Amino acid sequence: MDCKKIRDLLSEYIDSELNGRLSVEIDQHLSSCDGCRQIHEAILGSSVNILRGSEKAKAPEDLWERVKTGLEEKKPNRSFAPLFIQRPAFSLAIAAVVIVIAITAIKLPGRETGAVASYMEDQVEFFEYLANGNGLVQEAEMIDLGTAIEKYLL
Repeated sequence: MDCKKIRDLLSEYIDSELNGRLSVEIDQHLSSCDGCRQIHEAILGSSVNILRGSEKAKAPEDLWERVKTGLEEKKPNRSFAPLFIQRPAFSLAIAAVVIVIAITAIKLPGRETGAVASYMEDQVEFFEYLANGNGLVQEAEMIDLGTAIEKYLL
């Protein structure tokens, strides 16, 4: 590994953020390269050692209590009722969904099967009548099947 790459990785090396293989390579390079070793020692001496020797700051005694109080004051209300009060558009959307579901449930296909079935039976009976060769009948022989086309033409 060359010196430029080592110098780019020195910060991560000092913070122990590199994997084992890279750390070993940097150790070997620092033991054989005076220039990189001096940079490494300068970084350690100027920044890390200054921080290591400093006193730890103490948090104020009431800090945790203030944090808890602040969190409790800003805790969102998770009840369902205020959602309708705070957001009227949400209420309208829910109402629209309920109305659409109700209309769909009322007008489902298959609810008017009685009228459709009756109409279909009339049509089948009419076509059977025609299939038997009775299509050309005299006025006197006409049978009223009750279909809509019969009522229109007669």
